[in-house]
Amino acid sequence: MSFKFNGVLHGRFCDGDCTEPLFGVTVLLYRASGKPAPSDPEPLDAAAIEEKQARLLGSAKADESGAFSVEIGPNSRYESGPVEVDVRCDSVPGLRDNRRKEPVQLTLAEVDPKWEQSRVGSFFDWRYEVPARLWCHVRSLFDAWVICGHLRSCKDKVPIAGVTVKAFDADWLQDDALGSAVTAADGHFRIDYTSAQFRKTPFSPWLNVELAEGPDLYFTVESGGSTLLNEKQADGWQPKRRNVQHCFCVDLCVDMKPKPPYFDPLFTSVGNLAFMGDVVAGTGLTGPTSPVGVGYGFFGTLVLGGLCPSFKAGTSQAMFYRFRVALPGVADAAAPAVMGPQVTPWPVGSRLILWDKNGDGTLEYVPQQIWLQSSGATPGLPAPLPPGTPGWPPKHVIVPDAAGWIAVDPDAVGQSFQTLLGLNSEAVVAGGDGGGSGTAGQPPSTPRNGKKVRVIFETTVDRANAAATVQQTDVAVLLVNNFAEVGELDAQQFHGGGSNACSGLDAALDVDFTTDHELMLDWSISIGSAAFSLPGAPVNPSPVASGPTPAKPRGDNGTVHLDISTWPSCSYLVELTTQRKLTNGFSNDPARELAAFTFCICSH
Repeated sequence: MSFKFNGVLHGRFCDGDCTEPLFGVTVLLYRASGKPAPSDPEPLDAAAIEEKQARLLGSAKADESGAFSVEIGPNSRYESGPVEVDVRCDSVPGLRDNRRKEPVQLTLAEVDPKWEQSRVGSFFDWRYEVPARLWCHVRSLFDAWVICGHLRSCKDKVPIAGVTVKAFDADWLQDDALGSAVTAADGHFRIDYTSAQFRKTPFSPWLNVELAEGPDLYFTVESGGSTLLNEKQADGWQPKRRNVQHCFCVDLCVDMKPKPPYFDPLFTSVGNLAFMGDVVAGTGLTGPTSPVGVGYGFFGTLVLGGLCPSFKAGTSQAMFYRFRVALPGVADAAAPAVMGPQVTPWPVGSRLILWDKNGDGTLEYVPQQIWLQSSGATPGLPAPLPPGTPGWPPKHVIVPDAAGWIAVDPDAVGQSFQTLLGLNSEAVVAGGDGGGSGTAGQPPSTPRNGKKVRVIFETTVDRANAAATVQQTDVAVLLVNNFAEVGELDAQQFHGGGSNACSGLDAALDVDFTTDHELMLDWSISIGSAAFSLPGAPVNPSPVASGPTPAKPRGDNGTVHLDISTWPSCSYLVELTTQRKLTNGFSNDPARELAAFTFCICSH
């Protein structure tokens, strides 16, 4: 039996939400030694690491979100029980110049997994946050220093976004600039630096002197050429700012109260997923906050949501919006607008119109759906039904113009669209056959991969003036894969030289199989028969093969040999079931039976 130990690792800097995912660390699982775990763990020396090697069960690297999955295979002879979880760091996040040659390994915890069963084995989900004392000590071994902070308004404690925070070291000879950062929507900022930046003197690089261990910090805050906060050297010599350690957290405030742009256009979501939080931009896959799961790509119709008002805030200027999609190798500025077959017909809003819904001559306000399609635009108001004919109004259809611009209906409820577009991703990244060999048991002839695309949102109040176009800074990066998975299944050794699935079998069966997909969530080969429920019958061996595994994340191919000499005479069904790791933002791709065959066992 195989076991999957899934986890998410973060390292803490200090109290509050100052943490970071442990991107790039190697997670190692060891069979527990039975010795008490140290209450205050330290990095392991070479001898301690060597001693643990005989107990190693498996390892895996953590991705950008700190997520990892370690498979404990059947060869490990592990069945259950506590495991030790180690991490090996070749570097740490935020460090640009790693001068340390040796990695750092330490034991995080001893865990006794409560394994849950699935069709393909057992799994356990675990989240862990490395305490600040330990994680900051590890960072110090790489000469990695970090400032984690928040900027808020002094009076109302409202986060201040989009301003620049600069950090300095107050020095007797000269003040050292340590770095700068722009605050995020929640006012958070982070500045990474090394000791070389605060140990400089006017004589560097020939002479670097810093009598204290850490820098003495003070800050400035700037926005649009204006200084919002201007601390001085003396602030860096205050007790809480003097000689700070490798991890330093700070709360700053300025005397301003920003007003959120409540009615400005904004592209925020793909289905139910917030692409600025639930999708990892580096990979285009879903991240740890995603409600659909971690590591999913995208397929099918993608419903793009957010907000676009009918008029620019505070004016009578009509608003227009459009999407452009850039494929790999295409610059954002050259990306074509979404239109034609790339537009899936989809409701984007509704409006209230006077309508005789009961057919009795009485007009009343009823909702009429507004649909966005590539063609078939309808006039402003629908033609009324014949007198005495009850019914609801037909949908109101709008279409993008020749440049892809979409006009927001001024009569839309809320004077805005919050569903913006149904994107037919198959017209952007084509799918089709998965590239199988056509011969079960053989590797795929042409493995298919998806593409990482950039979905760009633009608005304007003047479609004829390119200079009036406003492009949203945040771009949705999505890995789109519409290819079918490969699923090929066949059998050998039919009784009496038979050559098809209606032939009998009496001693053995070789099942040839091939399965493949760039994003494979699950695959398995199972056998079904009424024979397994008979008294004294053998145990159903299903699944006889399953995956994916870390070594073969896409799938596998080969032959499974089954000794059926003791199986009762009966008919049997062999099925290959697969499931792609794909989502449209609302629902995930379901499992499906890709291939199957039946066989019968004759009298032995």
